[in-house]
Amino acid sequence: MNAVNDMTWREFQLRKAGYEREQLRNWEHTRMVAYWAGAGTAFDGSKMSITKFLPLGGETGKPRVSDEHRESFNKAMQEYKDKVNG
Repeated sequence: MNAVNDMTWREFQLRKAGYEREQLRNWEHTRMVAYWAGAGTAFDGSKMSITKFLPLGGETGKPRVSDEHRESFNKAMQEYKDKVNG
């Protein structure tokens, strides 16, 4: 614990990023082993992708904007354009 207390904030952030990257690689390996073990016996691997079988942190897809927020933005943008263009 003393090693962590003696780190600068930047050193801590770099170590944290490295640790998270290492954990993600371990999970990718575990996912691959489980997928191919299941594809051989429990399910049809051609119908399910490995990312759908066990999605990991960054593979959830891009976040969607709600229709309410989109309409609000479009309204504000139109008001701005009307004001600027006269």
